[in-house]
Amino acid sequence: MRAGFGQFNQATPEYLRFAQQYGVTDILLNTPQLPTAGGQWQLADLVKLRLSVEQHGMKLSALENVPSNFYDHIMLNGPKRDEQIDNMITTIRNMARAGIPIFGYHWMPSFVWRTPQVAVRGGAMSTAFDYEAVRELPLTHGRVYTRAEMWESLELWIKTIPPVAVEEGIRLGIHPCDPPVESLAGIPQLFSSYDDYRRCLDIVDSPCNAIEFCQGTFAEMADSTGDNIYGFIKEMVERDRVIYV
Repeated sequence: MRAGFGQFNQATPEYLRFAQQYGVTDILLNTPQLPTAGGQWQLADLVKLRLSVEQHGMKLSALENVPSNFYDHIMLNGPKRDEQIDNMITTIRNMARAGIPIFGYHWMPSFVWRTPQVAVRGGAMSTAFDYEAVRELPLTHGRVYTRAEMWESLELWIKTIPPVAVEEGIRLGIHPCDPPVESLAGIPQLFSSYDDYRRCLDIVDSPCNAIEFCQGTFAEMADSTGDNIYGFIKEMVERDRVIYV
């Protein structure tokens, strides 16, 4: 196991120095601020990003998320789906050829949801999510989508993209839906249970079709009552399907 530092989107000298001070060896960037012309990331920009991390004595081990508009039509079977698939294949090839070995993504067209912060222990303010507060919000994408539609789109992705990752030697992992509820503003949250993940991994049985183990989100799933989460961790590790925690 190696300790990494992540969840920031710019590899600035200040952030990288801060990571060095923590003593980590690996860096993960979340939706890094790179040029997005043509709906894809270019090889030269990715190489430059990797070198900026290496100059501080660490390894750029993963990129988590591209801009949602790189693949929203793939998730929702929109008119630009095939164009976005081609662009994502190019982006993933470029990541691999730039020497970045892991790409994490999600299947949330509306991204992560939160409601206003709440006070917790000692008066500290914490992020929060109140499902009742958002049940009646307007649709985010014009209509209600079904789980069957979303699974069909995901299966196309899984059957198309991980084989490219195998060719290029890069691993892909999908993040659980956050929060792991049934649906949000007309969009089903496909990954809200352990069985959802098992279904995804069984589409293409490959180390390049893996998961980001966001332990906080997994812990919120109904499956995680008691000690169940430990059994699921063991199952996923034994299948070599955890790209990072």
